[in-house]
Amino acid sequence: PVAETPWRLTWARAPLYALVALACIITLFVSSTGRYRFWGFEDQTLFISLADWLANNPGEFPDGLPLRTRQVDNLLRDTRQDTDGWTYSQAAWSWSSGVPARDIIWYDLNPLLVWTAPLILFALAYELTQRETAAAFSAAGLVFAGLLALDNIVYYPPYTTYGRFAVFQINSLRQLAITIMLPLAWLAAAAYLRSLRRADLLLVLLIGLALAMVHPIPVMLFQMSVGALLVVRWLAHPSRERLRQLVPLLVVLVLLLALPFIQRLNRSGLNAADTLVTGAVLADDSG
Repeated sequence: PVAETPWRLTWARAPLYALVALACIITLFVSSTGRYRFWGFEDQTLFISLADWLANNPGEFPDGLPLRTRQVDNLLRDTRQDTDGWTYSQAAWSWSSGVPARDIIWYDLNPLLVWTAPLILFALAYELTQRETAAAFSAAGLVFAGLLALDNIVYYPPYTTYGRFAVFQINSLRQLAITIMLPLAWLAAAAYLRSLRRADLLLVLLIGLALAMVHPIPVMLFQMSVGALLVVRWLAHPSRERLRQLVPLLVVLVLLLALPFIQRLNRSGLNAADTLVTGAVLADDSG
């Protein structure tokens, strides 16, 4: 094979990389100066209490039962706790750094990581197109689209729009996974489809497991998008050889699909509560 020409930064490329740098600066500025990360996430106090307990009291539970905040979610039939990998991720960060979970969730995630979103999209677009111009304008386009959809929808204020959900606000791990980890998973999948190397396939499996452990939404987005890409790729050139090349990645997608179902089938449900507050009790207290 012909050796690739080594990359060099030239004056002709400088405006493109200046555009990418500007996109990163704007992302960090909008995230750090705005109050968006505080709006609509009052329920994060539940996960903060869980993460702090797990970080400081691993393996200990009050009265041998799950934590009270988790019991509240189960009583309210909040199924988010069925796949609560984000809680353990934040607890691991808090335990390893000594930083309280409230600071990690509400303050530190954005300035530490949000500015990398345009860089990651630049890398993904370059992997797909092999063109620096397309990659640079993709990174700028991400920020521009985020600015256009920064505020909540007027006629439905509780709903989070694209700018907050997947660009400028990553204080919940659902948003962190969609903004940072999901494009990295797509990047790994694109690298495998280009090289068909086992090392790249292992990377897809590892980052897919990380997505599944953090939140079910991004891993499902990853599986559906890559699965559709595999189908289209085979239909473009149907052959046994092409199918044989795509089967390993398909197997990885099936394996990743198992983890959300395992989490869902192992929920503790109402049996996790040690005290049930019934309507009759509330009526007696009010009377």
